[in-house]
Amino acid sequence: YFIFIILPAHFSSSLDTNLMWQDNNETNSSTKSWADANVYCEDLDFANKTDWRLPNQKQLLTIGDKTRNTPAIYEQFNFTNSLEYWTSSTYKDDNAKGWYVNFEDAWSWVEAKTTSTYYVRCVRVAD
Repeated sequence: YFIFIILPAHFSSSLDTNLMWQDNNETNSSTKSWADANVYCEDLDFANKTDWRLPNQKQLLTIGDKTRNTPAIYEQFNFTNSLEYWTSSTYKDDNAKGWYVNFEDAWSWVEAKTTSTYYVRCVRVAD
């Protein structure tokens, strides 16, 4: 499975709105460190596409749905744990920490890149 999300007009125009999201069993089957999550997305060959990457914090938050919980993500996504997913964004006050999104409630926090392992959902710009 893969999902195209076209965001409503009320979202900030600075966000990428023409994104294709990975949605398969791998998005909720194993956790990775921040570095391994980046490598996983860069190496991903899925849906006949090879230009996947780890989404940044703003991008991953756009698929969160705060009107839902456990998981707090748009209902079009079939494979999501109500847990943490890495973003590619580094915490500006401490390069050893990266941002993640928790899909129990669609909030974002920071954690150590090397000692924390979270789930991964890759993204690419749609053709």
